[in-house]
Amino acid sequence: MEKNMTVYIAQGDNRAIVTINHTDGTSIRKTVSIQAFKNAMDAAASALPKGSLLGPLPEGYLESRYSSPGNFCVWTALPAKLRTILYYGKAYHVPFPPLLFFFEAEKTNVTRSSLYACHGHPAQGMDLYHYPFGNVYHDGRICWGNIKLPKIMNLKEVECLIEAFFMSDTNDDLFHSVHHKTQRELLHSLDKKFPLSHLQKTGKRLSFQEETWR
Repeated sequence: MEKNMTVYIAQGDNRAIVTINHTDGTSIRKTVSIQAFKNAMDAAASALPKGSLLGPLPEGYLESRYSSPGNFCVWTALPAKLRTILYYGKAYHVPFPPLLFFFEAEKTNVTRSSLYACHGHPAQGMDLYHYPFGNVYHDGRICWGNIKLPKIMNLKEVECLIEAFFMSDTNDDLFHSVHHKTQRELLHSLDKKFPLSHLQKTGKRLSFQEETWR
C-alpha cells in the first residue's frame, strides 16, 4: 500500500506531529519528540541505496524529484522558437512562446502531465501562463486524446512525450483566447515572434514543490 507523510513542527516546540496518509483514505497521526523523529529519519536514510544516479537528462531540464527508475517527476523548459503545430490535419509553422512541461511517472506509467507558457526562461516564483494553443485543459493538464503513452524509465525519456505532444493533431475544443475566436485565426495572425501580451495568466507561480502540481 502506498503512503505519504506530512510533518508539522510548531516554532519553539520540541515535538513533531507526524501524519501518515494511505492511498485507501486511512491515516495515522502520532506526536513524537523531534529527536525521536530525527533518529527515525536517519535510520530510514541509511537504509537507502547510496549513489543513485539520475541518468541522462532531457533537453531543457530544470528540476526533478527522483525516487528510482520509473518513479519521478521532472520539469523541463523549451525556448521560444518556430515549431510545427497540426491543426485539423494541416501543418502550420508558427512561433511559440517559452514553454514549461511537467511530468510525473509512477512505476514507469505517466500519471500526470502539464504544460504552461512563460514570459522567459522558467524560474522559481515566475508567473505561469495558459498554453495558447489546443490540447491543454484550462488547469494546465495535457489532453492526450487517443495517444497511448509509452512507459518511461528515466528522465531522458520524457523527450518522447514532448515529441508525441507536438505531433498530435489539435482542434478548437480546448482552445481559449480573449484575442481570437478560433485557433485558426490565431495561427494566421502569428508572424516572427509570439506576442507575449496575448498570454493569459493562470494565477499560478512556478514552484518546484511537487504537491503544488496536483
